[in-house]
Amino acid sequence: MDDKLYKQLSDEAYNLHVSGNLVKAKEIYDKIIDYNPKDYNLQFLYAQLNISLKNYEYAVDLLTNIYMNTNSQEVKLSLAKVYYYDNKFEIAIDILKTLPSDNLEVCNLLLSSYNKANMPYDAVNLYLTMAKSHKLTDVDLFNLSVCYLKLNDIENALKYALKAYKTLKDDFELNIHIAGLYQRINNEDEELKYLLKSESIKAEEELLYRTGCIYKNKNDIDNAVKYFNKTLEINPKHKRAVLNNAFTLCKIDKESAIRYLEKAIDIFPDDTEILMNMYFIYNSMFNYEKTYEIAKKLIELEPSSYENYNLCGFALKSLYKLDEAEKMYLKSRKIQPEGNYSASMGLAEMYSQRGLTEKAAKLIEPFLLNDDIDSMYDYLSNYLRDKNFNKVKDYFFKIHTKINSQRETENKLRSMFHRLNIGERYNIDENSFAHLKKEEYINSNEIRKKYIKKQWHNENIKDKTLLLYSMHGIGDIFMVIRYIDDIKKLAKKIILLVDKPCYDIIKYNFPDIEVYDESTKLSEDSYDYATPLFCIFYHINTDFHDIKKSGGYLKVSSEVIKEKAKIDIMKTDKIKAGLFWQGNPSILYNRSLEVSKFKQLAELKNIQLYSFQVTDTGVDSDKIMKELNIIDLKPYIKNFTDTGGFLKNIDVLITIDSAIANFAGALGVKTFLLLPYFPEWRWFYDTEKTPWYDSVRIFKQKKPNDWDEVISRVKNEFKV
Repeated sequence: MDDKLYKQLSDEAYNLHVSGNLVKAKEIYDKIIDYNPKDYNLQFLYAQLNISLKNYEYAVDLLTNIYMNTNSQEVKLSLAKVYYYDNKFEIAIDILKTLPSDNLEVCNLLLSSYNKANMPYDAVNLYLTMAKSHKLTDVDLFNLSVCYLKLNDIENALKYALKAYKTLKDDFELNIHIAGLYQRINNEDEELKYLLKSESIKAEEELLYRTGCIYKNKNDIDNAVKYFNKTLEINPKHKRAVLNNAFTLCKIDKESAIRYLEKAIDIFPDDTEILMNMYFIYNSMFNYEKTYEIAKKLIELEPSSYENYNLCGFALKSLYKLDEAEKMYLKSRKIQPEGNYSASMGLAEMYSQRGLTEKAAKLIEPFLLNDDIDSMYDYLSNYLRDKNFNKVKDYFFKIHTKINSQRETENKLRSMFHRLNIGERYNIDENSFAHLKKEEYINSNEIRKKYIKKQWHNENIKDKTLLLYSMHGIGDIFMVIRYIDDIKKLAKKIILLVDKPCYDIIKYNFPDIEVYDESTKLSEDSYDYATPLFCIFYHINTDFHDIKKSGGYLKVSSEVIKEKAKIDIMKTDKIKAGLFWQGNPSILYNRSLEVSKFKQLAELKNIQLYSFQVTDTGVDSDKIMKELNIIDLKPYIKNFTDTGGFLKNIDVLITIDSAIANFAGALGVKTFLLLPYFPEWRWFYDTEKTPWYDSVRIFKQKKPNDWDEVISRVKNEFKV
């Protein structure tokens, strides 16, 4: 080959190369590359072509040879680029560090290499160095923010991201990035703002899903459902959107949530997570037949999961199929003998309710070693039910000093999500909402946080002011207030903080004590120590075998009693019997009954029934009350003072286990207390009388869920 042909072929190869016909160009290069080994320009072009064809090793050999003969900085930069393209970032970095630092192309490639090699600290330093001589571009600012985020320096990450945002407002990736930064600092309002901006640019499913999650956290149900549905329009199989939508709907319409999950099962047949969430919704609806059915299905799908046997055991226990429930819990413990909390506590509760106190205690005690709050409650209930106060007195106070940090942690966990991956879309894999369901503790936790700094640990308070505050039910206030004189003897001054509905009646009964309702904001200077009312048991070392003041320790003013007596509906020669049948179902669901169960009593000619229900019990209840001629006292009752006035004007109160039962007992009003087969601990194992109140008689179920037999016994008390 002569020089003329070499030149002709070189030009032809070059033209093919620059026009993009790389394969043809390579064929010519291959023919002429060895003709003139010192034609480094041709070799450089050939190296570039091999880079384009991703023949990186051959390109490295060519460029290395050229650099050794020319010492060209351009060739050295190209060599660094080859290693960069071949994902050998550390080698690229080593080469780039030897090149002039004032070369912007070198700096940019070095920055990119640092980012690819996950070396954010080096990248940040280089960006800041570059900023001294060059104005950083908006893209540089964005990338610098990303580096700071990798270093977990959220403050600087946000600073540079917002600088970039001034001119990159419509950049989708930047909006997503800023939203993620605000997520890291738990600023949901700002996070939502940038997510919505991102949506206006490009609506992607994970973006829509995350927006729905924020609205769910804000309890904005309409918008949460809207965005979960938007997610599902893009991807009907987005399971997390399905589950979160169901649990958002559950807050307003549990039936709709169930129907939603049933449709999801058609998309995800035999999906254990969906079944699990259906279980929890049915459980919140107290539909234990359905929970049992689902638990059996879960066992069928995952027979080695001890948790599924626990779910089944709970459903059976709730259906009072105790022998079957015990078998399920024991099966669970066989699969998982150690640390099986649910099985241990399920068995302990059943044993405790059956009177097998020591057997229950042995199951609970291992969990007490870890200061587990819920096991402390179970331990308390177990021995309190047995009236063994010496076993549990220390746990009264221990619970209230330990519970704050644990519940506070749980509440923080509720707001945590998996974080945004840098340079990618949201990659959220939330745990099921059903497993983060500790909402009932939020309010009591806020109360604890107010007073935890000054908790009374039984220090001498002879010359001190003690604040007693309520954080349990109103019935608990009426029950323990009998001990207020014992506490008064220990302190110079008592301040009492109670729930608003019972403020008036407590204030009336204790004029020598400063009584405030729960909304009152007390300064820390106004008291020296604080303790929950229920901890009075702990502080005075009471004995449940010898309960003080068993009735009549609360009074209602004679004026209020006379005022209620003058109301026309109270004027009758018949026996006046008050009724209370429905409490909060989330607390002892099995204690309530339907108003229709009182039909037996309504048939008696010598009795007039009055309803003391002050909350809505449903349209059907109102209809049945009219049919049974039950007079509704709700329009006349604003607080417990009014309730007390009416209680003092009737002959007997017939009530489930609720605040009014304790109130009537404290007033000394004749009361028939209707208890479920397994009642709360405070009624011990008593079946006829209670040491708490002389005026209260117990009518307890002899069979689970059998209220008809209970009402029949009550009816016999009125027969002439």
